[in-house]
Amino acid sequence: MGSKSAARRKRAQTVKEQGRALADEKGTVRQESSRRWWVRSAHLNVWYGVILGAMGLVCACDDQQGRSGICKRVVAVSETLDRMWNLAKNAKRRRRCLRMPETRCRNTKCRSKNFIRYGKYPKDFGKTQRYKCKKCGRTFSGTPGFKGRHFSPAVIRRALNDHVSGKSLQEVVRGLGMDKIEVSRTTICRWSREYSALVDKFGRSLRPIVGPKWHCDEAFHKILGKNRWLFAVMDGATRY
Repeated sequence: MGSKSAARRKRAQTVKEQGRALADEKGTVRQESSRRWWVRSAHLNVWYGVILGAMGLVCACDDQQGRSGICKRVVAVSETLDRMWNLAKNAKRRRRCLRMPETRCRNTKCRSKNFIRYGKYPKDFGKTQRYKCKKCGRTFSGTPGFKGRHFSPAVIRRALNDHVSGKSLQEVVRGLGMDKIEVSRTTICRWSREYSALVDKFGRSLRPIVGPKWHCDEAFHKILGKNRWLFAVMDGATRY
């Protein structure tokens, strides 16, 4: 039994190496549609079809049909898809790093980038930098998202994080009071309503980056007296 298992592991490793070698060759893997690929043979000018079905990638070659496991052509297609996904992910990350948020004038009719520092004004948590637009003359602060707040962004984030983590409003107020920060329960409740709406709106505008490999699991539940199937699908790389 041990020799057979070792032979199967050795064959699987060989198939993976041959599949990566096919993926490295230019023009070997050709995509016809979102569910079909053609892979050229390494020695003969013969193309084999690889189809994405309900059970994953399946090749029509005799090697996979006659033996258990996957063939080198399926490995080549899988390796090509992984490389394409990594390139797209890295390109999007580079674009996201380049597109840093730029400070603009708060006047919706101006939105100029030409502004200067215009002193500081005191608040309960210290001094806040003020700016002045050289185009329209409007002044604004450098804390977007916290306009008109008497508490610092750090205090607001701390209160909301404690409240979302499961603490009651009274426990959040007591924890802030230990650091001599006096905030009422009504204020924290108002912050929770306002910022949760902003976070929900921002979350709906995002599009997750997912890969070509997915994990699926099902569960059987009885809901309102009827049997129902619940399917859970998760991306293999990002766990989304």
